Amino acid sequence: MNTRKPPIHTASQTAAAQAELAREPVSLRQLCNDLKGLERLDSIQATLQRDVRQKLDEQRKKTPGK
Repeated sequence: MNTRKPPIHTASQTAAAQAELAREPVSLRQLCNDLKGLERLDSIQATLQRDVRQKLDEQRKKTPGK
């Protein structure tokens, strides 16, 4: 069960964020490009995690007694 609480925003922070969004409209194309970028980062992260796990496993096998 997720027990983390969402961040608490003050009314002025919310108003500032809404004002910023109103000043800078974002196109659907830009949102799609951002999403593709995030998907690529996810893929890179997964690859790096797998590689690190493999290296750690190799090191553990080479170092007996630990």
